[in-house]
Amino acid sequence: MSPVERHNPDRWSPTSRISASPGQIAELAEARLRKSPYLALANVSCEFREGVLTLHGCLPRYHLKQVAQEVIAAVPGVEQIDNQIEVVGAMKRGR
Repeated sequence: MSPVERHNPDRWSPTSRISASPGQIAELAEARLRKSPYLALANVSCEFREGVLTLHGCLPRYHLKQVAQEVIAAVPGVEQIDNQIEVVGAMKRGR
């Protein structure tokens, strides 16, 4: 078996069977966000239901909203991402 063909447990495909509970999938997504070098992502919460992972929270820049989505894109069992993160600029955070 070549290195490219090896099974990667972090990689999800539509044919994968997922035995994790919705809570476990949400926890895995949150753990990946906390491991990110972007410290602000640690405040993002996740909710998983029927294949849809919903992201909640506030971030200071739109770029971080996109990064959060990329970080959790390969979470097993996630078929769709509903990114509900609010981008709160410096002006709003100071109030």
